[in-house]
Amino acid sequence: MASNDNQARTSQQRALNGHNIYCLISVQSLVARQTWPCILDFNSNCHVFPTVWTLGIIYRQVQETGRFSCSVTLRRSDALNILLNVHVLVSFVNINGRVVRFQQTILNDLVLPGHERQGSITDALLPAYMRFLNSQDIDLQITIFIRSCHSTRNFQPLTLMRLKPDEDRKPSRDL
Repeated sequence: MASNDNQARTSQQRALNGHNIYCLISVQSLVARQTWPCILDFNSNCHVFPTVWTLGIIYRQVQETGRFSCSVTLRRSDALNILLNVHVLVSFVNINGRVVRFQQTILNDLVLPGHERQGSITDALLPAYMRFLNSQDIDLQITIFIRSCHSTRNFQPLTLMRLKPDEDRKPSRDL
């Protein structure tokens, strides 16, 4: 996964019916900047249907009040015509990966190749203990759940035709 900033850490986990992509950003680096844009390119590494994505994140925070907003843009750029379900969750986690505050779904939609989806949290309030946090123990976590890529049920008819061997597509001859 490529990033335009080394402050973002990413990982991926295979699930039964898809993939979980995790993007972690240190709250300390966010507080220091107040506005933080980031673009990440990643592949799902799916053994059935590998997908290609671009994730855009814009985080804004007013340090004095603890108010913040987080906008996420997710664009799918692979070419195979399969409909995928994508769910994006924003939360704050500790060093053990446990949610400490503010777990919210910002996007839950079906996505075809070439399509882009957006979601955001606006004017939210951080709890007092996180407002002036000067620690690397808390991360902003953007979690992307990609589902339905392990089954051909969501493939469009043209995709199924492309995936079938040539002999399956030839008309049968009566002898």
